[in-house]
Amino acid sequence: MATREDIRAFILENPNQMTMLLAKQFNAPEAEIVRAFPENRAVELDPARWEKLIRGLEAFGKVHVIVSNGATTLEAVGQFGGFSTAGVFFNVQTDSLDMHIRWQEIGTIFAVEKPSHLEGKNTFSFRSPFQAGRYEPLSACQSAAMPSIWRKPQPRPHLASRHGRISLGQG
Repeated sequence: MATREDIRAFILENPNQMTMLLAKQFNAPEAEIVRAFPENRAVELDPARWEKLIRGLEAFGKVHVIVSNGATTLEAVGQFGGFSTAGVFFNVQTDSLDMHIRWQEIGTIFAVEKPSHLEGKNTFSFRSPFQAGRYEPLSACQSAAMPSIWRKPQPRPHLASRHGRISLGQG
């Protein structure tokens, strides 16, 4: 397996690569790919704040949402809201989104800033690995700046972009 320094060097030369593909290329969990990002481009967040992060997405209005598992990726545009909890699910139910998040499966959460693999525009995303270490993106949206509710309590670099994508994964 490649070292963190090898991965970081590759990311510095190829910043718009998809982390999922880098994990396959380097035979490493995607969490380790994100941990190899330059410090000003990835911040590990407090996973206990998952609900505050998801609820905070409502303030962005209409967003680009991505949900993926090992076999399928689904993209939609909608607004977060209509939050509730039923059994093992945290629900997002609006006219445009109907999501059921298994919140107990949310592991480490990262805030990541990187160029899009398609347009090269800066994207801002939340990512959370499965307990087993694989990422399954949950949601994405355009953002102007990272709200303070998404920052860790200690001082960290402020990650923001004009044309960003926010994604948060879950198992």
